Amino acid sequence: MNKPLTSEDIEKIKREKRFGYMVCRIILCTLFVVDVVLLICNVHVLYLDLLLINSAIIGLAFLTRFLINHPYNKDLKAGVKCTTTGIVSKKHYATIRDINSQILYYIVFSLLLKKETYKAYIVEINKNNYETEKLIFDTINENDTVSIYHSLYGEVYLGIENIN
Repeated sequence: MNKPLTSEDIEKIKREKRFGYMVCRIILCTLFVVDVVLLICNVHVLYLDLLLINSAIIGLAFLTRFLINHPYNKDLKAGVKCTTTGIVSKKHYATIRDINSQILYYIVFSLLLKKETYKAYIVEINKNNYETEKLIFDTINENDTVSIYHSLYGEVYLGIENIN
């Protein structure tokens, strides 16, 4: 059964698109640094060859962004979310280190970052783990039947709702 996307669902799908933009930026920044190094070091490269190589890499960067973000763009265009039903087999919570948007900083400066943690409420349904909010976690019991919402093409997890 399909339901229309809410504004919260649209925001979740748009957040998934950030990775495609990040990959494109990394490719373009790397290309820029290589070009600057080549120009500073006076490497004897024909400018026409450099222009052709740069054009191909820029095209590859935008193609990569398109291919990564295409399922999410299709989800936003379709405007619906899919519903799957399942039975809760287990529920538990875990303490997780919060590095949401700081992954790059975490990799580079892992010793300098504060180790912020949060409690994740996890529900196991059909041998898959889903993180939920505390309010939903408290209303769901083991062996309850629940609806799992996800996007149509990108399979973005959008939420859980108790049917019982």
